[in-house]
Amino acid sequence: MGTAKFGEVKVTLDGEDYDINTPLPSEFNKQYELKFIVDETPNYEGLNYTITFEIIDRPDISEPDITDKTYTGNPYYIITVDDTFTVTGTTFATNVGNYSFTITPKDGYEWPDNTDVEKTFNWKITQATNEWTTEPKISKDKWGKGEEAGVLTNGVAKFGEVVMKLGDEIITELPTDIGTYNIEFIVEGNDNYTGLSKTIEFEIY
Repeated sequence: MGTAKFGEVKVTLDGEDYDINTPLPSEFNKQYELKFIVDETPNYEGLNYTITFEIIDRPDISEPDITDKTYTGNPYYIITVDDTFTVTGTTFATNVGNYSFTITPKDGYEWPDNTDVEKTFNWKITQATNEWTTEPKISKDKWGKGEEAGVLTNGVAKFGEVVMKLGDEIITELPTDIGTYNIEFIVEGNDNYTGLSKTIEFEIY
């Protein structure tokens, strides 16, 4: 509380006499005017000092809206951390799995249910179903040896590397000898995505 060189300091709150030794009001989202006054007399000038303040209600911490995710090859970021809470655990990930994180409100912040306890949230990324973005094919399924061969379109998958196999052997180009062939295009699946397989057949005579 202020003191003056001369005179007694009186205090008012919103125009009413106020005892400075009592707690200030605590109603949220309301503006208050606190005045410190020394009345003028023939011996000295008066003084008047005003403090205006407002008590802002801190917003509640919203619980994160968590839904299951599907693998995309890119990371998922589940929440944005701000200055109302601290977080431990896993809040972003790329690979398939089950994850969890814990939010602890900082002092003065609460959940919508008016509690300030730590809460743990679970989330997961599930396996994606793979697909061909370019399906393997050949322009014709029969040609004579020495004739123009069929044109191969190599397969491209949404996820993973495509391998071309003849039987158990990995090949990088089509055979040229006389015969009937079944060429398999394979993508090995894993925890993140399913596998793919397609077979094309052609004959060289």
